[in-house]
Amino acid sequence: MKERVWADDEEGYKILFCGMVSAESVGLSDEGPGHPIGWFSINIPDPECRPLYSPSHLAKMRKKRGKIFHLKKKIKVTKQPLKAISVRISDLYKHSAAIGSYLYSLGGMEDPSSSSSNNPEEDCVEMWRLDLTDPSHWSRGPKMTFPRWDPQTIVLDGKLYALGFLLATDCPSECGWMEVYDPELATWEPLPNPPSPPPSCYQIRRDDFTCAVIESNKEILLVKHFVAEEDNLYFATCYSFNIHTRSWITHMPLKRKLLGSFPPLLDRRAVVVGASLYWAALSEEEHELESSRFYVQAYNLDKDVWLHGTLNASPLFEKHEGARSFDLGSPRLLHLRDHFFCLLLHAYSSTSLDYLYCLILNIDDDYKLHKLRISIMSVQKYPMTDVSSLWDNVLLGPG
Repeated sequence: MKERVWADDEEGYKILFCGMVSAESVGLSDEGPGHPIGWFSINIPDPECRPLYSPSHLAKMRKKRGKIFHLKKKIKVTKQPLKAISVRISDLYKHSAAIGSYLYSLGGMEDPSSSSSNNPEEDCVEMWRLDLTDPSHWSRGPKMTFPRWDPQTIVLDGKLYALGFLLATDCPSECGWMEVYDPELATWEPLPNPPSPPPSCYQIRRDDFTCAVIESNKEILLVKHFVAEEDNLYFATCYSFNIHTRSWITHMPLKRKLLGSFPPLLDRRAVVVGASLYWAALSEEEHELESSRFYVQAYNLDKDVWLHGTLNASPLFEKHEGARSFDLGSPRLLHLRDHFFCLLLHAYSSTSLDYLYCLILNIDDDYKLHKLRISIMSVQKYPMTDVSSLWDNVLLGPG
C-alpha cells in the first residue's frame, strides 16, 4: 500500500479550543457561579512553529534513538504561550459549534454577577455567539424554542442543529427533540422527532445517544444506545434524518451491539468518513495523569463491524511531561480530509507549564484484523499558561 503524504504546504486549517483559565490572570473574580472559559486558536500548519531539534542534533538522535528520531523530527514547537482570543464566564459546556466566522454556544450566562435570573430553564434557551473577526465580546442570539442543558450540536449546510438534552417536561409529542437555527433568517425551528422504539426520544438520558453528520447524503445520523433486558448488554439502533425531506429513516438491524465502553460516555460525538464512525478516548481504567495511551474506535454502519486502534503518545513527550485527559470527556477527533484526522492532547509538566500537542493522524481501516492502523504525520506543540483544563475543540475548516 502506498504511504499517504500529509502535504502541509498545500492546505491549511484553523482549530478553536476552549479551556478553563485562571480568573486572576484575566482580571476576573473566581467567586460566584460560572467559570472563566478561554477560547484559543491555532493554525495547521502553523508558521509560528519551528522544528523541535536542529539538524545537527537530529543527526545524533538518528544514531542513538532509531525509531524515536523519525517521530521527533516531525514535531514543531513554539516558545510563545498561547493567548486566549476570548474569555467568557459561563457554565461548563462541551458542545460548541462554528458556522463561517461565528462560534456558537447554547445555554448559560455571560456574567453571573449581572444575571438576575434564578430560572435554569430561562438560561438554557439562550444562544451565545462570538464574531471571530472581532472576538471582543459574546452577544446573545435568538433563543431556542425549548430549554436544553448543553445539547449536542451539529452543523450541516450552514445551519446549526441542537439535539436532545431537553429540560422541558411538556414538549410536543411530534416535534421538538431536535431544532434547527438558520443564521440568514435568525430563527429557530423545531423538527420532527426521531422514531420512538427503542426507546422513545424522551426516554433517552443525557448521554445515551451519538450524533454525527453524513455530509454526502445531507443527513444527521442518530445512534440511540439502550440496554436489552433479556441479555443485559448494550445495543444501539441507528436512524438518519434527511435535512431536505425532513424525514427519518430507520436502519437495519435494529439491534447493533456496542463495543465495550464505546462510544465514550462523556463525549459521544463522532465523525463520519464514508460509512464509518470514529471516536477517540482514554480507557476508563486510564483516566489518570500519567497515562499516555489513547484509543481510537471505528464502527462501520454497512458492515456492522467494530475496529480498534491504539495510540501511545509517550514518545512525543519530554521526560517531565505526561498526557492529561480533557476534563469533560476524552479528546475529540476532528476530521480534516480523506483519512487524515486531528487530535489535541493536553500534557501536564512537572516544570509547572502545561502544553498543547496538536497531532495530525492518518487512520487506515484493516477489516481482516478488525484493526485501525494509526500513524502520526506531524505534531505541533504549544506552551500554555494559566489553563487548568480543556473542554472542547472545533474545526473551522480549510482556509
